[in-house]
Amino acid sequence: MELKECQNIIGSCACKKQQEKIHIGTKRKIDFISSYTQSWSNKVLRYKPKYGRQSDGIVFIDCMSNSGLYCFQEEIIDGTSKRIQKIFDGQSKREYEDKDFILVVNDREIDKINCQYCIWDNSYSKRTNYEKRIFNKDVDDFLKTDGLNLLDEAKRKNYHILLFYDPYDIRFNWKFLKPFLEYPKCDVIITHFWSNDTIRAVGQVTKKDVKDKYEMAYNVKFEILENYFLDKSFYEKAQYLRERFVSVIKEMAPRKHVGYAPI
Repeated sequence: MELKECQNIIGSCACKKQQEKIHIGTKRKIDFISSYTQSWSNKVLRYKPKYGRQSDGIVFIDCMSNSGLYCFQEEIIDGTSKRIQKIFDGQSKREYEDKDFILVVNDREIDKINCQYCIWDNSYSKRTNYEKRIFNKDVDDFLKTDGLNLLDEAKRKNYHILLFYDPYDIRFNWKFLKPFLEYPKCDVIITHFWSNDTIRAVGQVTKKDVKDKYEMAYNVKFEILENYFLDKSFYEKAQYLRERFVSVIKEMAPRKHVGYAPI
């Protein structure tokens, strides 16, 4: 991977111009992930099982990390990976000196990865047991290679994983998520977002690759989906997609608790 030397000072006006502008919905998503990770890490690190060992470490995996910084209302704000970095660093150094903290980020765009390296190089951590691993791959390629290696490592070393999967539109490749959903010590957060056009387009789709996208996401033949949508209201269509989405997860991971809520 060829990294370009960034000439901008992190947080400067020039740096800000490079960052993606986001709306309030994305900011709320980042806030939710941060809040969940704080609670998850507290619970995992402090939990003492009646049988077996305590967790020996925690791993946060951001499959589509972006740059780690965003521009919101003309100000630079921390993205998911930087927030998690602060959460990990905020855990007691003395109490958890025997635990490993691993932050994993992946993005297919090299410019985003360059920013991740810049953030890491300009960050100070009081922890000696903290590691950041950075990858530059398509999400499917990442999950089936380095992602699986991380999962195997977690199983060997008794780590807990929190995996964040934030796809564009409804592009879900469940076969690469399945190993993580099946692992009892892995929490998976998946964003399920569609525009109104996604629902309206069901009756107008002609391209095979688009039909395949719907079939893969909801594990249902496109013809069945199309016929169901013929005489249903917008609310009924949206509810159907939500229920199909949850059912796909439950089929792959029947022992997992599945929660679905707006953020």
